[in-house]
Amino acid sequence: MSNLDRTIITILGGGSVWTPYLIQLLDQEEWCINCEFRLYGQNFKTLRDTKDFILCSATHIKHFKIMTEFKDAVSNSSIIVNQVRIGGQGARYKDETVSMKYNCVADESLGLGGLRSVKRSLPFINSAAKAIQKSAPDAWILNLTNPTDLISRIWIENGCRKVLSLCEHAQLHLKRLCRYLNNSISCNEFGFIGMIHMGWAIPPEETELKSILCEDPELNAYINRFGAIPTKWRRVYDYPEILADEQKRAKESRAKVLLNLTDLLRETIRNRDKRKYNELIRRRNPVWYSEIVIPAIKALMGVQPNKMIIGLPSGHRIAGLNPNVQVETWTNLDENGPNPLSPPDNMACIQDVVELGDTRDLLIRYLKDQRDNNLDNYLRSDAFFRPLLRNKDYKKLIFS
Repeated sequence: MSNLDRTIITILGGGSVWTPYLIQLLDQEEWCINCEFRLYGQNFKTLRDTKDFILCSATHIKHFKIMTEFKDAVSNSSIIVNQVRIGGQGARYKDETVSMKYNCVADESLGLGGLRSVKRSLPFINSAAKAIQKSAPDAWILNLTNPTDLISRIWIENGCRKVLSLCEHAQLHLKRLCRYLNNSISCNEFGFIGMIHMGWAIPPEETELKSILCEDPELNAYINRFGAIPTKWRRVYDYPEILADEQKRAKESRAKVLLNLTDLLRETIRNRDKRKYNELIRRRNPVWYSEIVIPAIKALMGVQPNKMIIGLPSGHRIAGLNPNVQVETWTNLDENGPNPLSPPDNMACIQDVVELGDTRDLLIRYLKDQRDNNLDNYLRSDAFFRPLLRNKDYKKLIFS
């Protein structure tokens, strides 16, 4: 089989300590024998260590390359997985430390951490998008880099039209709900609408089910008001100061834990210690790969169509929302691409998503023109920035 006959799957940020786990899962699939996998990164030694660690136990994956030239890495790719984290875990740690210092919620997708993260990613995406349009114009980009909704939209607005915003949070939220209901209902029976961790599970019209959910006073209040059940982060959005306080009082921040774990995983990769790697990975299982990335790859490859929650431009599916805003809904995905299902009409939770989308749209405007008035409008409309705005020098603090 020639190189042109193989399906090329390129992983941007291929030197990530999570990459071996992704390849380990893919290696269980027989169809991978006909694929060529490419890892792209800027540190050749890290890529080489990662490749050696992976191939020492690979079964089905036979064609594997590491590349530091972006244009060559994406050339003729069918699928491009973007997991580039500009600045690494160290940058995330700084983002969350700054957030907590000013009593803001510490997260890499929302609030101050999300704003800092997306701004760091802009130069890379602006450059990478041009190369992809020249060297792999038909490739599907599976975006994992947070904040996924904003990063995916920037890919699209830079000319890459075949982009899927992938995040496991929505589907995990539905699975937790099903367990809460003793698995008396399947995830697919819930509707879903939302964006970047903040969304709504819409229960089917069944009196008994709703009565069970309404036994929880907090859920009852949300169901009565919105007709749906909020994700954890949507609940946090209503009272961000509570979580911010909990994070400040924690013995060790989540970002610090991940930074230390990354160092340990990197060492096991260098030493080719697979037993230790698998032991450490359980501390932070990269569930996003098994939950949504591999099902998406299999669907686009024509191996197995899937119904999954994917972020896509809203188009004209939601009245009153900018069609370019990324919205997560149930989507049928196969080799022809995504076919998003229409959300229900006339529900309060839909209007809530419109308002959240308007807020994200303000951030995109600022990122485009760098005008202070757009930044001010965004910060004042996003509840996660309330504590920061109490400081008169908040603009200087944002990117310190």
